[in-house]
Amino acid sequence: MKNDISFEENHSFSDLVPDYDIRKFVLSCNMTKSAIVNAFCLVFEKESDLKEQWEDIADVLNYEYLSTNETTEFERWNNYLIFVITGEASLETKYEIENDKFYMRKLVIELSTESEEMLKEKTIAFLNNRLLLRNFDLSNNSFNNDKWKESLGEYSKSITSENITFGRDRISKDARVDWINRMLGQ
Repeated sequence: MKNDISFEENHSFSDLVPDYDIRKFVLSCNMTKSAIVNAFCLVFEKESDLKEQWEDIADVLNYEYLSTNETTEFERWNNYLIFVITGEASLETKYEIENDKFYMRKLVIELSTESEEMLKEKTIAFLNNRLLLRNFDLSNNSFNNDKWKESLGEYSKSITSENITFGRDRISKDARVDWINRMLGQ
């Protein structure tokens, strides 16, 4: 697609991943000069191998990459460890891995056994869908539909009427703290 993030294979980090008997590749994208996205991709044939090795791989990448390379704040939160499994992975395994928030974001994707180039292309497509939020469809939502507000409690009605966001910026955080203090009568 024309607005895709342009990932390319990056061979400079290939030696960081422990040499398990697995296929691996690193994809990188320069969003700006100081904003780089790296995706460390490892291909597993069996879920049992993934379950056994993913934590060691994450630890090595943290030590060898994140703790030794100068990364910007953007890069710190935009490094991905992608486990491609060429079969199926249980929901429990996916949940355990993807909810581990230490070091970098971790994703598990299931792809059929294919050539190395196809795995890279499909991984790039997955990243584009995930990072660009292409899987969200808001076309059927009615922006003027206030019926859902009727089911909210008083606190929820209060926070929606003041348009307080969930942003991480200082203004959003201060607005939430101010609202909480008002609700608590302080």
